Amino acid sequence: MEHLISLVYISSERAPFSAKELDALLHNSRERNRVNGVSGVMLYAGGSFMQYLEGPKSAVLKTFERIKADRRHYGIMELICMDIPKREFKDWSMGFTTKEYPGFDEIKIEHALVTARALALDSPSHASLLLQNFWATNQAA
Repeated sequence: MEHLISLVYISSERAPFSAKELDALLHNSRERNRVNGVSGVMLYAGGSFMQYLEGPKSAVLKTFERIKADRRHYGIMELICMDIPKREFKDWSMGFTTKEYPGFDEIKIEHALVTARALALDSPSHASLLLQNFWATNQAA
């Protein structure tokens, strides 16, 4: 069995996503991730994305290559790519939140995105922990 990795990246949209476009993106991502054995979460606010992917190394790297080729966003910055002992989001092909979902505060999401970008330059594991803690804290709210 191939070992597991996690990869976290951030990016910015080239043009605003409509709710319909965002739903289509999420639907397609979830289906592809399910087929490829990739799981994770995505945050979206203020035109920025932050995504945590996890799974078999080849599947995660292939997914990230496809993401980098997607012309709907730019400024893709890989924050973390590291081996992991187990999945954090094993039951989700892609968890998702944005400011439109009840219980999620756009300011908190934007703060998480900005903080993760800054932390990634210092310590990739801190950026990963920030995303995981943000998700866990807001899911409990």
